[in-house]
Amino acid sequence: MKDLFAVVDRLEGKKAVIKFSDGQTLIVPIEFLPDDAGEGSVIKIKFGDDAIATDERAKQAKAMLNEILSRKE
Repeated sequence: MKDLFAVVDRLEGKKAVIKFSDGQTLIVPIEFLPDDAGEGSVIKIKFGDDAIATDERAKQAKAMLNEILSRKE
């Protein structure tokens, strides 16, 4: 997995504006930043999956679809 780096561009109240090398930005709550991060800090962003949450969402979607399909008009 490649590392993804970005810069904390600025802090706005309780939000942080994160800027990527291609110019895109992401706004996140400050609590997601490392404790020592501030404006100008380079941060590493890591993605991971949550298999349990994914399975739960699939079950919910299936249940909703079954409910729709079982309705009689």
